[in-house]
Amino acid sequence: MGARRTVIGLEGIGKGLAALGVFLVVASPALQRRGATLTPAGVPEGTTVVLLAGAADADRRLEALEGLCKNRRERLTVLVGDDDEVEDVSGRAWGPLLVDRVTQRGGACLRAVLVAGRVRTTTEELAALDRFLLVNPYLATRTMLFVTSPYHRARVDLAAGRLPTLAPLDRRFLQVGARTMDYAPTTTGAEILRIARDALGLSEIFGRRAIDELREDSPWPRPHGAR
Repeated sequence: MGARRTVIGLEGIGKGLAALGVFLVVASPALQRRGATLTPAGVPEGTTVVLLAGAADADRRLEALEGLCKNRRERLTVLVGDDDEVEDVSGRAWGPLLVDRVTQRGGACLRAVLVAGRVRTTTEELAALDRFLLVNPYLATRTMLFVTSPYHRARVDLAAGRLPTLAPLDRRFLQVGARTMDYAPTTTGAEILRIARDALGLSEIFGRRAIDELREDSPWPRPHGAR
């Protein structure tokens, strides 16, 4: 009898996890603000573009950014976050590295500007952007176009919505090629946990900075490169 109850209990847990997975996949489109996605052709003139920093999916984000230059006469300003992380190959920080890559890909079409402030979390990056726009209000255009991976959009939008300069602006997201993992239950579930963490103001406690500081004097390699 005890073994049977254990089997039934395990089956119940399995069904519960399966139901949770289905829920996360179904809820994913709502979390990603799909209605706020703009194609390159739909980006209005005078838009300021924000390229979120970091190594994750940099190639596809840069490819999407390059697509803005097709059949466009105006020069777009691209604000690049300065992630406190280095590239394994060159040892250069990702912020300046992305500035160079934007310039290489966009040519005369894109003007890359590094947002000052080395950051390690989405919350820190958007706070640095908010301070930058406060000092440079002419760049706080009516439409702010964010370039990031599809799974990251909800967290970016929620964080931006709590900041004084970014909150009133029309925040849109450039269409970036989606991958299966962007909408997988594991990815979406992890983003939900991060959203909850940020909403509770715990990003500093459970973010990259806190983990790296714990490893500062340890023999383990730093997971995000040197500072």
